[in-house]
Amino acid sequence: MAALPHSFVQLFVDLNLAKYTSLAAVTVLVYDYFILLPDEIALIWPSRWSISKCLFIANRYLAFVDPTMIIYLLMFGERAGVCVNTFRAIGVFTTIGIMVAQWILLLRTYAVWGSKISKPFVCVFVCYVCIGVVDSWASHKYVNGVHSTGVPGKGMTGCTLFFANRLAWVSFVGIMAIESALISLLVYKAVQHFRVARSSLMTILYRDGLLYFAFVLATSICEPCGCPCCTN
Repeated sequence: MAALPHSFVQLFVDLNLAKYTSLAAVTVLVYDYFILLPDEIALIWPSRWSISKCLFIANRYLAFVDPTMIIYLLMFGERAGVCVNTFRAIGVFTTIGIMVAQWILLLRTYAVWGSKISKPFVCVFVCYVCIGVVDSWASHKYVNGVHSTGVPGKGMTGCTLFFANRLAWVSFVGIMAIESALISLLVYKAVQHFRVARSSLMTILYRDGLLYFAFVLATSICEPCGCPCCTN
């Protein structure tokens, strides 16, 4: 019996690794959701509707959309057309999720700077808009350059995707640039604040802002690695 090509075996191993990693991520997400649900019901649901509440709800519940679609893509997708359309839908929801996360960072930075439109904040916002235009172009070219042959092999499930370009890196470089600028403004104000006072509320705000940035940045760095079912 002839041995299978190494590239085929490696693809099979990588595909299964991606499946189990995605399932583990969803499990953690669901666990985290139910841990925080009582606080959400007590603090968020009764509050009046505002930009902050809308961003919270979007950030909270859009997080379930991408992983669910990715699991379908990796574990159940078979038809090439469905695979391509699902990936493009994931691209749309991922872009929306990233924008929501960035707007949360913008609002946090705006609040830390005393809810004042300062020159540094205006400069960062203008850069955000310009980078957003470039990111949108790169994302559009990237997701529209995808095609699929369906499953990797006979008897297998899960989509195999091929890309005409790798312009996704442009989007993630832009994301990291704007988030780094926002966190720099946050750190600058934090240093100013701790020189004169140590308010517990402000300490929590700075600490959570830095942690939030760290996780978002880590996600931005990891995303361009792509899923193992995707190849050139």
